[in-house]
Amino acid sequence: MSKPRLFSSVVPGLAENAFGRKSALLGKILSHWDQIAGAETARRAKPAELHYRSRKKDGKKIREVALSLYVCDGSAALELQFQTALLIEKINMFAGYDAICEIRFQQAPEMFIDAPRQKFKAPEIPEQEKTKIRERVASAGIEDEDLRAALEKLGAGIAAQHGSAE
Repeated sequence: MSKPRLFSSVVPGLAENAFGRKSALLGKILSHWDQIAGAETARRAKPAELHYRSRKKDGKKIREVALSLYVCDGSAALELQFQTALLIEKINMFAGYDAICEIRFQQAPEMFIDAPRQKFKAPEIPEQEKTKIRERVASAGIEDEDLRAALEKLGAGIAAQHGSAE
């Protein structure tokens, strides 16, 4: 009788026997996606499926494989499209051969409900600049506190972008 083994060590062999090499590649990509793509990319894109096609080139039959990725939104798709060559290279290095020749993107926000959204963080400005902005807004004689706060925020944004709120 054999010793107990981790389920994760048995599944790849069973999947390869049941579904053949095609499924094994997707299974390996899925199970190691964080290491292949990197943490940031893995949060914004997930492997969906492989598409196989054959064509002839110089009289030889060539099999090409395209990977479909689910992406969380349009901006992620656009950004990752610029990184397609790098992603293909990383996947092929992981596989040990030229497994993937193309990547397709499908927007599927429902797949990323738990994905953290990037929040805008305003650049920091020096404290003396903040004081200058507060004094300038206070000298305008505005009574509405919300409006004063909004103007201070606007001044801080201008100062961060251009170096000075004046």
